[in-house]
Amino acid sequence: MNINNITSFHPILKMKWHSKHKIQDKINKYIPVEWQFIIMNNGSLTQNLNSLLLDTTTIEMSQKYNLIFNNHAVTNMRIVWLENYINQNLTFAKSIWVMNTKDNKYKQVLNNKPIGYSLINFEIDIYKDLEEIYCGYCYNLEKIFHTSTLMWGRKYKINYSKNSYITIEEYFTPQLAEFFNVIS
Repeated sequence: MNINNITSFHPILKMKWHSKHKIQDKINKYIPVEWQFIIMNNGSLTQNLNSLLLDTTTIEMSQKYNLIFNNHAVTNMRIVWLENYINQNLTFAKSIWVMNTKDNKYKQVLNNKPIGYSLINFEIDIYKDLEEIYCGYCYNLEKIFHTSTLMWGRKYKINYSKNSYITIEEYFTPQLAEFFNVIS
């Protein structure tokens, strides 16, 4: 999928995240419990999907760009699909990385592995900050997810090191909620 296609996502519900305590009533009112588990979780999305699906989730790299500014910072843009064992698209994710080039450890994180796995593998301390939650529709994602129902998404920032961070937007297939029905 071309990176520009995601700009056609049309949110019907958009919540800016300032404090969980301030918007908890809205979360309970508007977000179904199964989606709260997926969207609000601070752990590794890939690991959570592995546990939910009882199988390994794979990553399919769609686009990747690396830009170096003033020999001090690298900006990396990465577009990926998280898929199950039958290559069913589960999540579309776009990430923008801003890294200080002086620390070689962080350059090694730029690979084809899930972000959380790489950060854990290289023992990088992080702070994950949820910024937005949204529900809406996108014709391009509907075609790929084979559905015409509303889909959920989120935007968050992973802060690590000095002047380094990753901003991630994720859009989930509506079928993910069906896996909770199988478990219960």
